[in-house]
Amino acid sequence: MTQWIRYYWPDDDIWHYLEIDDSDGHASRHVELQGSELRPTGAATLTETLAARDAGLAAMQRYERAYGVLPEGDCRNWDGFDAELITVTEFDEAWTAARRALDQRT
Repeated sequence: MTQWIRYYWPDDDIWHYLEIDDSDGHASRHVELQGSELRPTGAATLTETLAARDAGLAAMQRYERAYGVLPEGDCRNWDGFDAELITVTEFDEAWTAARRALDQRT
């Protein structure tokens, strides 16, 4: 079962939103919103990340500049983080707004 979580990283003043595949715990989508204005700084997908990687280093670098990176490894056990479960609707609202904003700047 897919899970959606968010947590706050105070060092960078960023909210992280994750869509986690429960079969292996890896993030399939990741959103970063920074500051009190929740400015989108990332909105990456596993599918796009893998396609960019397969296309070569230059494509991967372009993708990461445009959409950021996905967390690596199992995202189900965030020891030390105050992660909270959110609904798919909450995740999708953050995702849609972030992608729209990031697409406009590229």
